[in-house]
Amino acid sequence: MKKNGWKAFVVVVILAIVLIWVYWGSKNQTADEGISAIRTLVESGTYTLEVTDEEGESHALGESNVVRLAQLIAASIVPAEESIESVSANIPQISVQFSDDETQETLQLIVYDKGEDTNIGMLIYQKKEYPVENCGEVLNYLAELGFSTVR
Repeated sequence: MKKNGWKAFVVVVILAIVLIWVYWGSKNQTADEGISAIRTLVESGTYTLEVTDEEGESHALGESNVVRLAQLIAASIVPAEESIESVSANIPQISVQFSDDETQETLQLIVYDKGEDTNIGMLIYQKKEYPVENCGEVLNYLAELGFSTVR
C-alpha cells in the first residue's frame, strides 16, 4: 500500500509540473503569436491603425506616421519576462489598435506612461492580455506626434 501511495504522489507531482510548464509556455507563445501577427500585418500593409489617448479620444494619423509607428511597434516590442500586475489603472496609458483590413481581426497595444521609466505595455490579442516590454520608444514617438505624455 505504501508503494502505491508513493507512486501516486510522484505521478501527481510530475503532472503538476507538466501542467505548469504547458501553461507558462502557452502564455509566452501566444504573446509571440500576437507580436508575429503585428509584424505580418505591417509587412503586408493591409492594416489600419488607430491611436487613443489617455482621455479616450481617438486620433487619425497621417499615412507616413501610421507606417512609422507600425514599424516601430513591430520592431521593438517583445514578450515581458515578468508579470506587470503592479500596473494600476491610475497610470496614464495610450492605446494603439491595429485592424486587419482583410480578416477584420484587431490587435491592441496599450503603453503605460510611467515617464522616463516607461518600458511596459499590454498586448491584447484574441481577447487575451499579454505583457510586453520595450515600449519606451513607442511612447517617445507618440510624444513626437503630439500626444500628451508624462515625459
